[in-house]
This record gives sequence, C-alpha cells and structure tokens, in this order.
Amino acid sequence: MQQNPLKLLRESAGLTQIQISQRTGVSATRLSLAENGLGVLTVEESQAVRQAILEACAKRSESVLALARKRQVVNVSESKSSVTGEKKTMKSLEQQLHEMKAELAAAKGQKNTTTATLKESFIASGMTEEDAEIAAAGRGKRHTIFEDADRR
Repeated sequence: MQQNPLKLLRESAGLTQIQISQRTGVSATRLSLAENGLGVLTVEESQAVRQAILEACAKRSESVLALARKRQVVNVSESKSSVTGEKKTMKSLEQQLHEMKAELAAAKGQKNTTTATLKESFIASGMTEEDAEIAAAGRGKRHTIFEDADRR
C-alpha cells in the first residue's frame, strides 16, 4: 500500500501531526483524516502544512550546517583530505539550504497565484466576484442543518 505523500513529507521532516497542527492551526484530526484518505484539506490548509514542513526542513538544515561549521573549526588538526571533504559537505549543505529557502519563497508566492486562479474559475462559473473571492480564500460559510431548514 502506498503511503500518502503528505504523511511521507511530514515524517521525513521529523514532525508529528501535533507539531504541524501547532504551527499551522490545522487540527491534528484533520491532518490524520487527510493522511489516511478519509478527508481533504483545503487549499490554504494544504499550503500551510507544506510551508510548515519546508520551514522545519530549512531550520534542520541550518542546524546541521552550523554543526558542520563548528566541527570544521574543532577538527583543524585533521588531515587535509578530511578537511577538503568537510568543505565539500558544507558547500553541499549550503546549496541544499539555499534551494530550500528558494522553494519556501516559491511556495509563499504560489499561495497567491492559486487563490487568484480559483477566484477566476469561480467567476467564470457564474459566481459574483465577492462570492468567488470568499470561496477562493476558503472562507465560505458553513451552514448547519437548522439554517438550511429555515431557508426552506
């Protein structure tokens, strides 16, 4: 059985559902349901979860890079080949950190693009601009059974 990609990303970042919930405001229950194919996150929730994962990965990479730098200073007496290897590792880590920061910036920009695209498609389907903006932002009103009955 293939695991849910969201769960794989979260676990690879070393985060629990509760940690993601605390960082995003998306309940751990909703995350669990989405990861198990029993529910769907809104576009905003999904983007918030991805962003939290990217930030955690970037923070982890910065920590690893700081440790690598510290180790390089402590191990000055090591052989030249070992120092060269550490420098290559440090450059690789710096490159990964740079890529993660770029990916995080792109994810932040993508949120605005996604909302605008959704709004345009809602307008094209006949919604008013105001309703389309609310729907695209995921702020739609949820009606209770009693409210639905009152409208009849």
